[in-house]
Amino acid sequence: MKSGNGKQRRAQTKKTANKKSKTPKPSPNPKGRDGDDEAPRTERRQKLHLMIRSGMYPNKRSAARDLEVDQSTIRKDLRHLERVGMPLAFDKVRNGFYYTHEVPEFPTLQLTAKEYGALTATAQLAAQQLPGTELKRGLKSIHRKMQRGLDAGLRMKPSEIRKYLSIHYTAESLIDQVMMDTLYRVIIQHKQIRLWYRKPSDKEFKLRLFDPLHLFNMNGEWFLAAYDYNSKEIRRFAPIRMRDIEETGKVFDRPDFDIDKYLDKSFGMHSAEGIYDIVLRTNASAADFIREKKWRGETKKVELPCGGIELHLTLSSLAEIERFAISYKGNTVVLAPREFQERALAAGQNFVCEQMKVMGGIAGNA
Repeated sequence: MKSGNGKQRRAQTKKTANKKSKTPKPSPNPKGRDGDDEAPRTERRQKLHLMIRSGMYPNKRSAARDLEVDQSTIRKDLRHLERVGMPLAFDKVRNGFYYTHEVPEFPTLQLTAKEYGALTATAQLAAQQLPGTELKRGLKSIHRKMQRGLDAGLRMKPSEIRKYLSIHYTAESLIDQVMMDTLYRVIIQHKQIRLWYRKPSDKEFKLRLFDPLHLFNMNGEWFLAAYDYNSKEIRRFAPIRMRDIEETGKVFDRPDFDIDKYLDKSFGMHSAEGIYDIVLRTNASAADFIREKKWRGETKKVELPCGGIELHLTLSSLAEIERFAISYKGNTVVLAPREFQERALAAGQNFVCEQMKVMGGIAGNA
């Protein structure tokens, strides 16, 4: 009886031992510690950087042991440290890595492929509007630094982005590179400026005093929003019509200026004339052009049974919307306000008269 019980106990012990042997051992390199996940990879590289900077002289084997990853992962981390500018070297006597001179803190910015692609595309599109300026050179420098800090699989050149994404205009405003750089600098530094400016309708330049607030691009044209000491209000000015800019030596207190609120009821770049509730009706031929955009100052769109559309806007000026309406003559009519109807009609008649004169002159010369 005792012998039988002993056999059963031995069999049970063997069975339990077999179960234990089949239990998988914890992986020395769990998911997230091998560089596949952003946060553990950044943390691991930071630790490796500190080990090297503190004079521990780690090599691939010792670093892999201490950081609980394999040596191939450490090899990738070391290559990354070199890419971001760390002066890495190997000491054969101490059998470990060290920095040849004092280094800054480890760069901790880590980007995903999508984030990097978005930043590269944004820089590329902005650079299209800033040819030859310090701003463009600054964007390119930032991009190069980001490139060095990324794994090879995430890198993308601006030229590659242009294969898939770009912005084009029928016409783009000319820019003075030095003027644009100067305006950007004085805006950032809150410095008052004095310059000569010419309005579109004027032939002569006049001296103006500005507190520059914001540089912006609308529909391919650059503008400066600035407090104008002549008019005692914030207005917008075209840098291309500026010259002889200089600082006055005064630093101004920047007001709480919001460019979106400032442009909220502005269809284009004309100064405010009042508040106008505008209604335009287009036929089916032009309806998609209206339907597919969110217009500044738009309050609503009304679909019409004929396939056309009514666009309702609230704007502070009629000048730009007048030009827009005339450009779609034959497809667009003005329903309100009355003043806008009269201006559009007069502009259309002037266009027809001038065109008839030109055609008559051509016919007379034939």
